[in-house]
Amino acid sequence: MKIEEFWNQAFISALARLPVTKAKLEADRATKVCIEQWQDQRREWAPQYLTRWQDQEIAAVPLLLKDMELNDEGRVVRKVSSRQAKETKQRMPLKHQHQS
Repeated sequence: MKIEEFWNQAFISALARLPVTKAKLEADRATKVCIEQWQDQRREWAPQYLTRWQDQEIAAVPLLLKDMELNDEGRVVRKVSSRQAKETKQRMPLKHQHQS
């Protein structure tokens, strides 16, 4: 549930028993309490589900540790094998190749 959905439901629930201005305040308080509760519990909670490999979204497949390395900026990038680097260098125009 998104924050907006939670707030809307809290507002509608409060509106059934309070005037509009008080219902807004009640929805704000309920949203704040809910957020604080989840922030306090964030280290105690873990999803209790597993996704089978074949059921994953293709774009959500994580990069394996053996396939990653850090670039000069300290960012994780896909590791390039020496064979891939050689193939890439062969396909690059001469003006883009580094002088060795």
